[in-house]
Amino acid sequence: MASGLHKMGVSQGDVVLLLLPNSIYYPVVLLGVMYLGGVVTPLYPLSSVGEIRKQVNECGARFAFTIPENVKKLEPLGMPIIVVPENEKGLKHECFSCFFNLIYGNFDLAQKPVIKQEDTAIILYSSGTTGASKGVVLTHRNLIAVRYGLTESSGVGASGFNTEKFHNHSSLGLLAPNMEAKVVDWNSGAFLPPGSSGEIWLRGPSIMK
Repeated sequence: MASGLHKMGVSQGDVVLLLLPNSIYYPVVLLGVMYLGGVVTPLYPLSSVGEIRKQVNECGARFAFTIPENVKKLEPLGMPIIVVPENEKGLKHECFSCFFNLIYGNFDLAQKPVIKQEDTAIILYSSGTTGASKGVVLTHRNLIAVRYGLTESSGVGASGFNTEKFHNHSSLGLLAPNMEAKVVDWNSGAFLPPGSSGEIWLRGPSIMK
């Protein structure tokens, strides 16, 4: 992926927009960009055209990865758009040919630039619930600190499929396949039926006892 991106013109310091739901290809693209010293700016895939334009203009994004449903939102911005399939089953479809070539193309290995810990890695944006969304810069040092600071509170209990199909699941997403969850009464500890309000108990391999 990194070699394909390099061949496409992505270089150190370039900002790449990821207008994608969670998928197996998300980390592939993210790590490929970061390998080259590029900067990733993710965006909720159901964002409006105005929200997309604002973030692209503020970050100076030069390339975009998205799903087929969002191509028309990005076309007026005049940047290269790479369409990403949901999974490997659709990878060989014609509309994903550019992405397929990035992964399987015969490219010379891209030379890895010197990347310092204080270099920008990701530009995240707030949700904008209390005003206009704001960008937050995360450096490679920040990511290293987060990696070693993960605890049982990390986002392992749910898998957010942020597309129209799963929009009813809101920001919590769907329960990860290796997790169990029950809603309990916080006073008695009794299990509650669906639709009840209570405390969520999770059980899984990544939950500390």
